[in-house]
Amino acid sequence: MSVPVVDPKRAETQINQRLSLRKPQSESLHRLADIVDLIAPSKDTEVEAAREAIRAAYGDLDDAYFEDFERDFPSVCFALATGVGKTRLMGAFVSYLFMTGKSRNFFVLAPNLTIYEKLLADFQPSSPKYVFKGIEAFAHQPPLIVNAENYEEGRGVRGADTDIVIHVNKLKEGWDVSNLFTIVPLRASASDILTEQTLGRGLRLPYGKRTGVDAVDTLTVIAHDRFNDLIEKAKDADGVIHSLKQVKIGEGGDVSASKPVMVEAPSVIEQMLKQVVRPPEDDVATEPHSNSPVNRL
Repeated sequence: MSVPVVDPKRAETQINQRLSLRKPQSESLHRLADIVDLIAPSKDTEVEAAREAIRAAYGDLDDAYFEDFERDFPSVCFALATGVGKTRLMGAFVSYLFMTGKSRNFFVLAPNLTIYEKLLADFQPSSPKYVFKGIEAFAHQPPLIVNAENYEEGRGVRGADTDIVIHVNKLKEGWDVSNLFTIVPLRASASDILTEQTLGRGLRLPYGKRTGVDAVDTLTVIAHDRFNDLIEKAKDADGVIHSLKQVKIGEGGDVSASKPVMVEAPSVIEQMLKQVVRPPEDDVATEPHSNSPVNRL
C-alpha cells in the first residue's frame, strides 16, 4: 500500500477528529507522537540513547513510570482504564505510524481467543466498531489482515505487502505449522508442559531435515524466564538433550539400509481354525475288508 506521508501535526489532528478520541486517548496519541519524534522506531535505534531521551521527556510526570525497557529495543506501554477504548486507541496508533511513514507493518498479539476474534471483527471495514473508520489513508484500500487462518496461504511472508498481523497463543493447541522461526512469549506459561509444547512447535524442521542454512534450521526464542529455565534443564547431564539416543541407519549402523523382506505368519485365530477343520488321524474310520461271499437275491 503506497500513500503520501502526512505531516505529523496534521495526522494527529485528523486522527483525533475522525476517530472522535476521548481525552485519555488523545493524550496517549500525543505522547506517542512525541516519542517517535524523539527516537526512530527502527531496529537500528541505539537503545541506551532512546531510553535517556524518553526518560528526559516523561520521567517526571506523575502518571508516568519509566525505569527500563523490558527488551533490547524501545518498548512503551500505555495504561488506560477499562472502557476507555483501548482498541480504538490501537487503531489511532497504527493510523499515525502509517500516515507519518514511521511504519507500515504491525503485529497485534491477543491474550486469548475471545479477544482475538473480537479484534478480527473490529478490523473489518463492515464492522460498526471499525478501528480505522473515517481514516482517509485506509478509505480506498484497507490494510491486509494476516491471521492464523490465512497465514499458510502465503500471506505474512517477509517482504510481501503485509500491513497488520493478528495472532493468538495457539501454539499449545496443535497448530500444525512447520515454518515457525521466532517465538516471542509475553508471559510465562502455566506449566512446563505448555512451555515444552510451545518449543516443540518451533523445533519442527520446515523441510523435514536440516538444510545447512542457519536462518532456516534455527529457532529463535525471545526468552521468558520459564523458557530459559526449561532450556537450561534440557542441557543438564540428565536433561532431555543428553538422554536422546542416536540411531545410525546404514551399513555398520543400528538399522540396516537394505530393503526389508516381508514374512507373512498366520494369526493365532487362523491356526486355531486349522486345528478344528482337520480331524485327528486316530479318529478316521476304516472299514474292514471281508472275503465272505455275497448272496444275491
